[in-house]
Amino acid sequence: MDSENAAILIEAIVDSTLFVNQHMYLDLYLLHAHYYCRRKRSAVGRPQKIFLSLIIFAFVLNCWDYCLNSYAAILLGAKYSFIFSSTGDLNDNLGAVIGGLNSTILMSSWPLNLNLLIGDAIVVWRSWIIGGGHKVFKYIMALFMAANIGTNLADGILDDTITHAMVQYHWTIFRHLCLSRRHQKDMNSITPRTSRTKKSNIEIILLFLLQSGAAFCAIQLVYAVIQIPSFTTFLLAMATVCNGAAVLYPLSVFIMVNTIDTPLIEAFYDTKAAQESQTVSASIVNPSSE
Repeated sequence: MDSENAAILIEAIVDSTLFVNQHMYLDLYLLHAHYYCRRKRSAVGRPQKIFLSLIIFAFVLNCWDYCLNSYAAILLGAKYSFIFSSTGDLNDNLGAVIGGLNSTILMSSWPLNLNLLIGDAIVVWRSWIIGGGHKVFKYIMALFMAANIGTNLADGILDDTITHAMVQYHWTIFRHLCLSRRHQKDMNSITPRTSRTKKSNIEIILLFLLQSGAAFCAIQLVYAVIQIPSFTTFLLAMATVCNGAAVLYPLSVFIMVNTIDTPLIEAFYDTKAAQESQTVSASIVNPSSE
């Protein structure tokens, strides 16, 4: 393969990869927003409206990211593939294109970081509810969320990806351990419900691992590990896959919370309904206490 054909192939690889990734993100956000708005009880109440606003804002961020990457792929891809001297080695030329993209458009990391913050904030809000009313738990969650915001800002300003990845990984481990403890306590209340819906034990475990953050924790571990070695094209591809999974993971949590078809949510709503019924019964028995 001569240098001109190699340059064309490089530009096609960069263009197609960015195009497919960004369109997949945008389409999934549109589908989720459409699904969320179609549900009768979705837009009722302030939390649900805030929830929908965050989904729309995340969609705007993905549009911003798509525009930046389109500019990078069309203009910078052509610049480093055709205008600069090109060798016959496909890997060297592709590395030159990727290096030019990373050094020229540093601001393209902001949409992803803000998108990750939105997903983390909503998952934290959900963990806050499921975790119960313990003040120590809430203080630690708030502290980790503040550290997460700081590392996201550092990643956007200083391009400190390693610190960002490590903090997010340890933060997800803590959240998963807290939810695992709650899951263990609620197994008795989950069992009757799951027997009515005919869920198998394997399905319950998989739903819990996805909902509690264990799956996301594994993704973040891979992402944190691949940031340590020296930069290669393979590691960049792996980082792109992990970033895409990080963006799409909150969507899966959003859908599960909306459908109320997960073990932790079922236990929470069952407990909440029992508490509300007890409160109503107490009010009827003692009307003077109101």
